[in-house]
This record gives sequence, structure tokens and C-alpha cells, in this order.
Amino acid sequence: MRLIAAGLLPRYHAATLEAVNPAVREQIAAYLERLDEHIARGNGLLLAGDTGTGKTMAMALIAMQADRRGHGFGFVYAADVYSAMRRRDPDALDYLVALRRTPLLLFDEFASPYTSDMTIGDLEALIEHRHAMMRATCIATNLSLKRLQKMPEWARIYDRLREDCWPPGKAIVIPGGTQRGQA
Repeated sequence: MRLIAAGLLPRYHAATLEAVNPAVREQIAAYLERLDEHIARGNGLLLAGDTGTGKTMAMALIAMQADRRGHGFGFVYAADVYSAMRRRDPDALDYLVALRRTPLLLFDEFASPYTSDMTIGDLEALIEHRHAMMRATCIATNLSLKRLQKMPEWARIYDRLREDCWPPGKAIVIPGGTQRGQA
């Protein structure tokens, strides 16, 4: 099952490992190399960094590798997920069930400001379910790890994600500022 957010992959079809920030390239390559094992064990990634540092690029590479290897995956943006959580119509509920079930969920713009108390609770339920079912979840966020840990509405979710991520218990922090528009 592929749940690709419209507009994502065409922009990143030319993505290569060489385009990933050199500071984290080796970690991303190591995750990709053992992707089958990570999906089987329910190990995702937690990518943090400022806007434009290449988090989505790294996630796109993971999606393309999953696709080449025949794994079901979903690549979603936070705004789309939060919108579905607020709507609660049959299509939205089907979408959310699919997010729970897909073997690999790539969730971009996590902890973005589009949430409400209701969506945070629903998001926590989604992450808890994926944890219990050993489903790999890769997260990209612009929030600093310190903010995720300290904000009450995100701390519990962050703790669960950190437990399931690879390397064990650690996030991959992509340093630097935006790389957009640079040759």
C-alpha cells in the first residue's frame, strides 16, 4: 500500500544519497542499507533540523528504497494527517486506519503548528498503535529535540518515537541552515 502525498515524489525523483547533508549522509546510508531489517523490527528514524536542511530529501530516499524493495509505505505531511484527524468522515477514517497499518510510515513536518488538542491525542494514539504493532515510523521535524522533550503535548509522543528509532534511542540531527536555492 502506497500513501504518497501529492507532489512529494516528483519533486524528489532525482534525489541521491550524495544530495543528503554530508554530516548525516553515513547514518542515512546505514539505515537504507538495512532497510528490510529496520522495517521488520519496527525501527524508524527521527530526523530533526532547521527548515531546508534536507530532512524531506532523506525521507524521499527511504521511500524510494522501500518502493524498490516492495515494502508498503506511506509518505505523509503533517497538515494532511491533522486535517484527516479533524474531519472524521469515512474517507478520513480509512486514511487513518491505513496509516496505522502501513509497514513504513514517513511523516514529514511532525509537530508542526497545525494541531489542536484533539489531533495531538489522535496522533499519540496513532504512534502508540504503530509502536505496539512494531511498525517502522520515520519522522522529520523542524522542532529542536529540546522543545519536543519539554513541551507537555509532545514529550510523551517524542519518548515513544525515540524508543523505536534507529540508532537506538537517538535522533539524527541535521545541522546547518537552509540549503534551498543553492547550487
